[in-house]
Amino acid sequence: SPSKRMHILYSQLGSTSRGSMLLSTPWLTSYNPMEPVLQTMPALPQPDWSLLDDPHPSSNQTQQESIRKQEALTESLRRTQHLILAHQQIQEGHTAQMIVQHLEVTKLTKSLEAKENQKKTDHAALFPYGQAVHFTDDKFTDKLLDSQARLEEQATAKEQRKSVREHKKATKEALEVEWKRICAAHDVTVAEWKAQCETLSAKGVSKKDLPVKPKRVLKSLLVVADEDDDEEDEDNEDE
Repeated sequence: SPSKRMHILYSQLGSTSRGSMLLSTPWLTSYNPMEPVLQTMPALPQPDWSLLDDPHPSSNQTQQESIRKQEALTESLRRTQHLILAHQQIQEGHTAQMIVQHLEVTKLTKSLEAKENQKKTDHAALFPYGQAVHFTDDKFTDKLLDSQARLEEQATAKEQRKSVREHKKATKEALEVEWKRICAAHDVTVAEWKAQCETLSAKGVSKKDLPVKPKRVLKSLLVVADEDDDEEDEDNEDE
């Protein structure tokens, strides 16, 4: 099956130095891509295609002519089989190269993404280009203060993001608790409504005069109401 062949291919790649590097977790630092190998058809005997255009029908042939034609057809069929097998082997080789090249592109892409998304260091460049600086110089002091201010600003922004995440998490949990309470209360109300309808129906009350089934509040309205409460709280804090 195709999945079994892929498993065999990956296991064989893992046993080689190049393949194991492509299948490993660490990113590539330098790599020489695989050169494509272009395979051509070998010089195999070609079938006798003229046998398909034989103008002599089989009914008018002698026994010897029929035997010779059968042998020629058998030989042409054998040559055709050899050609088909050669094409299949070449196609398998091209497919294997495409898989390896796909692994190379995937590995290189992830390596580039890891390099581009590398976290910036918090260390300040206090000694640009390796040149000497004077610690009491105003420029050095200003640069140090700017670096500290930037770090404090990043820390404050990080705390704010953390606070927002915690608030959203707490709000979501509170909404889930409230929603479960509403659903449970609605189930009780529906059960009471069904019992009331059965009682009234037993007394001969028509179906159109029965009480309307109680409706449950939509969860989306519950979320909107909670967001409105949060905005009111923020306005009160601003005042």
